[in-house]
Amino acid sequence: MSRNPFPDNDVLWDEICQMYAREGVIARCLRVQDSYGLCVTLLLLAVAVGQRGIAIHEAALPSLRALVPRWHYGVLVPLRAARRGLRDTDDEAYQQAKLLELAIERGLLDEACAVLRGRALWNAEDALPRNMDLMVDAHGEHLPDAAYAAAENLGRLLTPP
Repeated sequence: MSRNPFPDNDVLWDEICQMYAREGVIARCLRVQDSYGLCVTLLLLAVAVGQRGIAIHEAALPSLRALVPRWHYGVLVPLRAARRGLRDTDDEAYQQAKLLELAIERGLLDEACAVLRGRALWNAEDALPRNMDLMVDAHGEHLPDAAYAAAENLGRLLTPP
């Protein structure tokens, strides 16, 4: 396999923000997030690199498993719950919490990219489904098959025909 440069974090961030804004994607992402506790930022990152033929190597899994509890479960999930609680009571605080959540998601993306940069396979066949499975695995063991199916469906939704 030939080695290509890993995409720049800014490019990946812009791309996943564009993916998220596509019709039908927000609702699907929220279902995956709320039903299975999966980190949408990491799933969208898996799609963005997978569409480039970059597969995440299994060697990245321990580092990704360290990121998920610290960033996703430790910071994003509680912040998101607080933000949702503010939705109908304090619009200014709600908007500030939304901006903070985006900044934290960007920090998570930057740290995840640092992990993936040295642990990726270029020109990999089936990079996208492989990446989606690995990102679900990063959330821990014993997740239901439905979590993997939901992540795979999200990947298919975001992949051009």
